[in-house]
Amino acid sequence: MKINNLSGYFLIACLLGIAYLIFQLFRPFVGILFLASAIAAITYPLYDMILERLGGRKTWASLAMCGLLLLVVILPSFQFAYMLTDKSIDAYQQLRYSFPTSWQTSAWAEKFLSADNPIAQYLNPAKMRELLITAAATVNTHIVSATRELLSAGATVAFSVIFFLITLYYLFKDGKKILEKLKYLSPLPDRYDHLLFDKFRQMSLSTLLSTLAVAAAQGIVSFIGFWIAGVPAFFLAFLTAFAGLIPMLGATLVWLPTGIILLAMGKFWHGIFILLYGMFCISLVDNIIRPFIIEGKTKIHPLLIFMSILGGIAYFGPLGFLFGPLILAVFLTFISIYEVEYKDVLK
Repeated sequence: MKINNLSGYFLIACLLGIAYLIFQLFRPFVGILFLASAIAAITYPLYDMILERLGGRKTWASLAMCGLLLLVVILPSFQFAYMLTDKSIDAYQQLRYSFPTSWQTSAWAEKFLSADNPIAQYLNPAKMRELLITAAATVNTHIVSATRELLSAGATVAFSVIFFLITLYYLFKDGKKILEKLKYLSPLPDRYDHLLFDKFRQMSLSTLLSTLAVAAAQGIVSFIGFWIAGVPAFFLAFLTAFAGLIPMLGATLVWLPTGIILLAMGKFWHGIFILLYGMFCISLVDNIIRPFIIEGKTKIHPLLIFMSILGGIAYFGPLGFLFGPLILAVFLTFISIYEVEYKDVLK
């Protein structure tokens, strides 16, 4: 139908108005819908394999996929949150009661500490004890309060998980029908619809792969640093790798308390080494590997990817590490479509 009369414009206006109301109605669930769509797009090939093994039974294949994701992803995440809270409380208590009032220093360091300068004042054991305990208390408070808030809001969390699994179930079961309907309703040619959906899946997959790669790399790099510092390297590296699944800040939750505790135990240079190594080696892995992998898969400039990750986290919170690159990919796809459609005009 050509929109060239009053009834046509009225129909478009009604559609836009109702679409806005629908968006407001679904707004509390946009994050879950977005995340479930990305996970479904990534894991759909696995669903197809399970569907084939089950003789084309979509209901059972969809339930199997939801159960697998529940066991492999969701439950371990809650277990990690509980373990992180427990370790944070233990580390803070150890810091409070084990920090020495003095530590062994070399002659030149003793002379420097006795000098009257601002840096020496902060390196004084008593002042250092006060600063580190205050910093540890702040970190501990944020970790514990955030995790306890998550775990204590049982009804809300349970509803979110159930809604996420239900959404996944129907995306697996009826995903192809939904996709065909969206293509039918889209005014774009089918080749552009395919391009948009392929970019969405490709970016979702590359973001997930980059997250796993960053976690593994941070685990390996942290193992070297913890081994040099003489602390339980294997356990802390495993914890760092698991925490690395949390974008941008994850590994910091391990190496920062470790460095502080080493300082608290009187191992001054060991603690300084871990803090510097964590800042310039462990955490830097995220800023290098993630844009590199996404750029290799999607051919998008690393600077744009890096900015989209940071902007996504700032705007959407933790899930922004996924939403930011996805929005960027869709935007650049529309730019590509514009270039193809108007290539004669742009010359």
